[in-house]
Amino acid sequence: HWFRTRGGAIGEGMPMALGVQIAHPEDHVVSVVGDGSAMYTPTALWAAAHAQLPVLWAILNNRSYRILKQNTKQERGTGGEDRAFLGTDLIDPELDFVALAKGMGVSAQRVEDPHALGRAVTTALATGRPALIDVAIAGS
Repeated sequence: HWFRTRGGAIGEGMPMALGVQIAHPEDHVVSVVGDGSAMYTPTALWAAAHAQLPVLWAILNNRSYRILKQNTKQERGTGGEDRAFLGTDLIDPELDFVALAKGMGVSAQRVEDPHALGRAVTTALATGRPALIDVAIAGS
């Protein structure tokens, strides 16, 4: 199954996965979320650990609110290509989703090699516990 909201909202992916897991307790639930979107509702991690919901979050980490940059470019047109994007880069300090997840009782790991992702997903799902994989992706 594929679940998502309609429209252009960001931030619903982390808690939505909890509802899907509760509605389908026999299924594996994998939530694919951008790093910017994950920053809206990280408390879903604690809720999953508290209720022992075996959700797996894959955080696609490009260190920015990329969708906001894309929308801004679209609105500016070609005239705004050289202007800075204020507040859209998630750096200085960089986000540490592994530490955040572990601090809320969720096992976590960072994957930088795309060939290691399949194994990380399989391992996380096999535990039957909430887990997070911080997936490093290019910002471009």
